[in-house]
Amino acid sequence: MAVEISTLEGQQILQALHCPPCERIHCSPRRALKLQCQGGITTGICGCCPACAKLAGETCGGTWDYLGKCDEGLVCIYPEEKDGNPDGKPEAGRKGTCKS
Repeated sequence: MAVEISTLEGQQILQALHCPPCERIHCSPRRALKLQCQGGITTGICGCCPACAKLAGETCGGTWDYLGKCDEGLVCIYPEEKDGNPDGKPEAGRKGTCKS
C-alpha cells in the first residue's frame, strides 16, 4: 500500500493505493509479447502486469507513476514549480517527461 500526502491550496490531501497480490491480478507474461512496445517493457502501477516503457519525450510519472515509467537509461523529469520544490518530489498528479 502506498500513501501520499500532498497539499493543495493549504489543505492536506491523503491519497492511498492498495494493490492486491500479483497472483490475484489477471494478467499474464504472454501479454508482454502482444504489447508491441517500441522500447522496453516495465510494469504497471501495482508492479504486476507488463506495460510498455515510455520513450524519450513521452509523458511519464504522476501519482504512483500512473502515466507510465521511463525506459532504461531515461529519467522522468518534472518541470520546476514556480515556488520551488525543496524536496524534489512532484506534486500529486504532475506530469513529467522522459529524458536521458
